[in-house]
Amino acid sequence: MSIIGEGVLLLLEMPDGRVAVQLRDDAKYGGYWGLFGGWMEDGEQPKEAAIREAQEELSITLDADKLRHLTTEVSEAGIRAYLYHYPVANELDHAELKEGAAFQIMTSQELKDQEKVISFHIKLLDWYWSSKRANVLS
Repeated sequence: MSIIGEGVLLLLEMPDGRVAVQLRDDAKYGGYWGLFGGWMEDGEQPKEAAIREAQEELSITLDADKLRHLTTEVSEAGIRAYLYHYPVANELDHAELKEGAAFQIMTSQELKDQEKVISFHIKLLDWYWSSKRANVLS
């Protein structure tokens, strides 16, 4: 599969395991829940893009030292996505949604119960949750 672009996805995880997700309002995924993130800019490194996207989409500043790359996968659409994990402390307490229709913090089951979830994102989350249960990620 040819790569059509590169982007980052943010797995913003609360201490209790819930994750922050965005209700998209863009043309392709409007009405679908998914992870926060977006396209990388020319010359930008993935970690830089993840920090920038959090600022642009939620008006929050992530601590680069706490941001951890989990995996890089290519979506069915040909997008190389760098998945980053961030353990949320209080960063979302004063978040202000700047992109998307809404954001919520959901459990894995709450997210899976949604009618519309971006399939590539749920695939990555399922991988993360199963790896976490198997204690592969620590």
